[in-house]
Amino acid sequence: MPRRRLLIAAHSGLLDQALALVESLDAEAYRTGVPAAQLAAPGAHLRHVLDMVDCLLAGLPGGVVDYESRARDTRVESDPAAGRVALLRAREALDALSAATPPERLRIHGDTPVGMEGERVLAESTLERELQFLLNHGLHHFALIAVGLRLRGRAVPTDFGLAPSTVRWLATQPQERSACAH
Repeated sequence: MPRRRLLIAAHSGLLDQALALVESLDAEAYRTGVPAAQLAAPGAHLRHVLDMVDCLLAGLPGGVVDYESRARDTRVESDPAAGRVALLRAREALDALSAATPPERLRIHGDTPVGMEGERVLAESTLERELQFLLNHGLHHFALIAVGLRLRGRAVPTDFGLAPSTVRWLATQPQERSACAH
């Protein structure tokens, strides 16, 4: 299977995990974080992850992806139904990339460091590299969602927010081990 299709399939799996989690949460759990631990609500993390995916998709036609131009739709972070719709839309759009012909090279604009506002720092990349980045970025935020929910006493699937390599490694271990930082 070509790399792009593998990465898209991995994204589909990640978004399916998020969809299952969203469907298991009530509205309060979805929009409540853990302020004492500076953890945002699950909905806020989900919105951020989806914003980054949207930035990639929006930038593909012109070959310039601007990760600072996020929509920050507060409905997605506060309403589980809006989060569900956004997840399904992102999954469908990512799946459509399997048949797309994106530019060979992308120019990427990430977060501009403080004090450099107005300057455009562009890096060269590819669609496959950006899909890999977004997978890792999504996993990072899903791990934060899992921590926040667990701190609030909520059950979270044990593999939610874990890298696939960590899940595979844990499966080979003879005893139960902590999944953190492996």
